[in-house]
Amino acid sequence: MRVSPLVRATLVACMFLAAAGSASAQTLGSAITYQGTFADAGVPASGAYDFEFALFTVASGGSAVQTVTKTGVVVNGGLVNTLVDFGAATYNGQVKWIEVHVRHAGGGSYTTLAPRQALTAAPYAMGLPMPFARVVNTGSAPSFQIENADGGSAIKGVITSNSGFSAVAGSSPGGPGVNGESTSSAGVRGTSTNSDGVRGLGNIGVHGVGSTGVWAEGGLLATDSISCNSAGACQSVMNIRNDTIGNLIIASSGTPSTDVFRVNGNGSVFANGDYNAGGADVAEYVPFSEKLEPGDVVEIDEDDGQSFRLSSRPNSHSVGGVISTKPGVSLNTTTAEESAAKGMPRLALSGRVPVKVTSENGPIRAGDLLVSSSRPGRAMRAPAMPAPGTVIGKAMQKLDSATGEIEMLVMLR
Repeated sequence: MRVSPLVRATLVACMFLAAAGSASAQTLGSAITYQGTFADAGVPASGAYDFEFALFTVASGGSAVQTVTKTGVVVNGGLVNTLVDFGAATYNGQVKWIEVHVRHAGGGSYTTLAPRQALTAAPYAMGLPMPFARVVNTGSAPSFQIENADGGSAIKGVITSNSGFSAVAGSSPGGPGVNGESTSSAGVRGTSTNSDGVRGLGNIGVHGVGSTGVWAEGGLLATDSISCNSAGACQSVMNIRNDTIGNLIIASSGTPSTDVFRVNGNGSVFANGDYNAGGADVAEYVPFSEKLEPGDVVEIDEDDGQSFRLSSRPNSHSVGGVISTKPGVSLNTTTAEESAAKGMPRLALSGRVPVKVTSENGPIRAGDLLVSSSRPGRAMRAPAMPAPGTVIGKAMQKLDSATGEIEMLVMLR
């Protein structure tokens, strides 16, 4: 067989319906339409031909990465028009070329048509109008996935107009509405000036995995829940900022829904239920004039009256109480992180705390009142008639002799 050089060939990307007359939605295929013209023995080819469509990553040389064979293709007047399906994974954004081999149907050797033709983008595929919606059934696999290997954002949603819509929205009846995974940055990040930064509706509204699970500027709306994995992943979920006076966090429950937890724009917290904490006392960050440790008995520093120091005299009227070891609630926390960094102690105001004690005034038994002793920072058993303002609490454990640490019920009197 002698095939004349290729006169004209074009590649046209074509999206088609598997059954155009069906009333139900159809899934788009990955096939493209190949059109071209060629001559056989100097005249436009006609009849049945076999074709091989070989896919290359270079314009010349190299080896084919994929080959599709089409047999018995009918050619009229030199025009070939057939569907070629390399599979959806072929179109990954990398430049590729198609080389065509042809022979008469049924046998013989193939003739290579030259040159190779670049697989180019179709104008309508590049300019699809937005929004673009597609419903697919993929089982547990994501219906849409983008991976970025150079550290940038895989998906970024930005709304610049006052539309009131979400920058990123996801809806799922079973799995996560939005699922973002990152090893070094935010799993999901959305920015909006007038609506939800990130919005997810589903069994898990938003699921973020990474050093920061979810970062939402402008607000976060997730129904029914937020799921975060990895150390520190959920920290930024609660890093919510509102520059206007309004509620920062609202948690609702029940049908009809009732607000059960709320943080307003001024930082006030409202809750309908109990507050449960791990510690056993309520404490307050206090200023100090010398280094203080948990369990120390302290008194007001009479030199300035604004800070606390170790107690150093028995039955002190200036006694302030005991430095908390692990409080359940801490007050005066406007600058709590800064205060903790500076080693600022917390003074127990109520509840149960460990206290350093001595048997200076005799063995201590559970139920004994405690006052300051002559040993700096330690309490002792109170005398029979303690003076008002000297008692710091009631012993809940015993100490037979020497020094030690027992649990005390705070009760200043």
